[in-house]
Amino acid sequence: MKEIFDVYKNKLDDFIVSLKAKVKQQPLTSQLLEEIRNEINQWGKNNLNLMFLELKSLIDSKQIDEYKKKTILERAQSLTEYGLYVAPIDLIQQEDTNSKSIYIACATLLGASILQKLLFKKFKFVNSALLATIAYLVSKSYFSDNQNNTDVVLSYIDDAKEWLSAAFDNIYKTFEELA
Repeated sequence: MKEIFDVYKNKLDDFIVSLKAKVKQQPLTSQLLEEIRNEINQWGKNNLNLMFLELKSLIDSKQIDEYKKKTILERAQSLTEYGLYVAPIDLIQQEDTNSKSIYIACATLLGASILQKLLFKKFKFVNSALLATIAYLVSKSYFSDNQNNTDVVLSYIDDAKEWLSAAFDNIYKTFEELA
């Protein structure tokens, strides 16, 4: 039974390496992000189900109390389905760059206004607006930096690997109770 588990863990490692290489080689687009999520979902669905079926056939060949076997199989099946959840692609997309930049620009406008009032005893809207515009443009450039997004996507892939790895572990441990 451990051999089956090890095969699927190795398959997961290989799959993650290939996904990361794909991300590093191609420019990030919303199509690529959706493709990555779909690949993770499909791979997880196929391999979690295959591992479940292999372990189930191994258990079916043994003489075990039917009630206990049924209970364990139901738990393993639900873990298989639970393991198929992968976070929505929205979490790795730009997380609404405009709102972050607008928030920073507004905070800059407010901060510059208060600072002018404290230092010069008067408020000059043009100066504050200029600083806010610069803050907006700089933050927009920072948040839309492609390398930064690549790092976020690679982190997302690592999180998906941990999720799938935990699903494999939990399914294996469930079947191990019957062995």
